[in-house]
Amino acid sequence: FFPEETAHFTTIDKAVSIFIKDNYAYVVCDKSGLLILDISDPSSPEEVSRHSIPQGAKDIFIKNNNVYMACDRQGFYITSIPNLQKTEYAYHLGVNDLAQSVSIGSTFGFAGIGRSLYSLEGSMSGDVSIIQEPFYRLPDQIRGIFIVERDGYSDIYIANEDAGLQIFRKNDNKNSQR
Repeated sequence: FFPEETAHFTTIDKAVSIFIKDNYAYVVCDKSGLLILDISDPSSPEEVSRHSIPQGAKDIFIKNNNVYMACDRQGFYITSIPNLQKTEYAYHLGVNDLAQSVSIGSTFGFAGIGRSLYSLEGSMSGDVSIIQEPFYRLPDQIRGIFIVERDGYSDIYIANEDAGLQIFRKNDNKNSQR
């Protein structure tokens, strides 16, 4: 089985990350910002809006109306998009390393900044803040994070530049230790 291309949308510059939510594709472009496309008809994507975001954005995750962005040396951003025409920065954490990845679960999230895994806390549907100290330091640059929630626990998959795939397990019981 080989997939067949059904549509193509040319971006102004390099597309580096994508997130799909409902009938919209949120495409992070290297220098031109966040491009939002209506993909309700996948054979004919249409531009809805463009938003200026910090240069160097590497990863995006969307949960409810929050857009979480890892923006390389610019840091980590949380942006609220109450509708598709307006973007506001709700939170920014400046970093001295490369913010490369972000993943959000139903009650927690993680940001990969350099070789450190930072925990996000707060309501994942509303106000969120990042814990200033890293939760865990890894051997090399974190390039990707993905959370799989299961019954009673969550697995956190991390693409680590030279160390390969690392998997962490988080017990969803609030009283448990990491």
